[in-house]
Amino acid sequence: MLKKIGFKIDRVRKNYLKALINLEYTESWTMGFPNDYSRNFQVLMLGRAIKRLYKEIELKATTSSFLTINYNMISASEVGNFVFCPVSYSIQKSLLVDEDPESNVELIWDEKKILLDRINAYKKAKNINHAFSSEEMNKIGTLPKSIGYILSSKILQENKKNKKSIIFYNKANDFCGVPDYWLSNNENFVVEEKFTRYNENKVSSENEYLNHKAELLAQMIELDKLGAKNGYIIYWLWNFEKVRYENRVSTDYRLRNVKIHEVKLTPENRKYYNQVILNIRDFNTKKAINFNVNSLKPNKCINCGVSQYCHHKTGLIPQIQLPYNKK
Repeated sequence: MLKKIGFKIDRVRKNYLKALINLEYTESWTMGFPNDYSRNFQVLMLGRAIKRLYKEIELKATTSSFLTINYNMISASEVGNFVFCPVSYSIQKSLLVDEDPESNVELIWDEKKILLDRINAYKKAKNINHAFSSEEMNKIGTLPKSIGYILSSKILQENKKNKKSIIFYNKANDFCGVPDYWLSNNENFVVEEKFTRYNENKVSSENEYLNHKAELLAQMIELDKLGAKNGYIIYWLWNFEKVRYENRVSTDYRLRNVKIHEVKLTPENRKYYNQVILNIRDFNTKKAINFNVNSLKPNKCINCGVSQYCHHKTGLIPQIQLPYNKK
C-alpha cells in the first residue's frame, strides 16, 4: 500500500510505517490493561492505519480541486503553515482540502473543554478551580501563573464557536487573519490554543512550536486593529486514560496538563518574523523553492492535517512548486 502511494525508498517507507502504527506509544499507555485488551488495541491501531492508507490511495486517484490563488494576500494561519512545512503551505494555498481528523484530536474529542468553556465557567464563580474538574486538577497539579489573567479577561472576539467572526485585514501589506481569541485585561492581547498529545517520557511543550509562535507574531505585527502587543499559546496536553465505567473498563481522552507560553514583540521576534514573511513572499513570487528530502520527520508527517495530499513525504521530490505539484 505504501509503495502504491509512492514510497519507493525502503528506509523512508519503513520509518513512515513505524510512525503510522506507533506501536511503541500504544504499548506505553495500555500498561495495566489485561493483555488481551492491549493486543486488541494494537490490532485496532493497525486497522486504523490501513484504513487511513486506503483513504489516501483513493484520494490521490481522484483529481484535486484547485483554488484560485491570490499570491499577494497572506493570512496568519498560512504563516504558521509555512513554518510548519512549506509543502503543507503549498498544498493548502493551492488545493481545496479537508483536514484529516486523525491528525487533530480537537476535531474528534467531543467532550473536550476549550478555553472559551473555561472562561465562561470562571466568570460564573470568579474561581479558577471552577474552570477545571477535580480530576484535572489532581493530574495538572500547579496551574500556570498566567491562566488566571487569561480566564479573567474580557472576550472581544472568539473564533472557536462564533460563526460570524470578523476577519481583520491589513490592506497595505496584503495580509489578513483571525486569532482564536482576542482578549482584553487592561490591554489587548491574542491567544492561540492547541491540543497536543502528552508524553510522560519527556517534558511536553516546554518550548512553543515555531509555527504557532510565527502565527501569533503575524497577528500582533500585521493586524494593527487588534492593538495586541503580546500573546499567549496554550497547549492542552491530552492522553488516552483508563476509565472505569459501571460495567466495563475502557479508554477516553483526558486532559493531563496545560502549558502556556507568552510571546512578546521583542526585537528578536520581530527580526524572526520579518525573515519568515520575506521567505513566504519570495516563494509566492518565484513559485518554487528547494526541498531538503533529508529533513523528513515521519512523526511530523503523520500529524500533518493535509498529509493525505502530500507526495513529498516519500523523499523523492527535491523541489516544492506553487501551485502544488507532485512532480
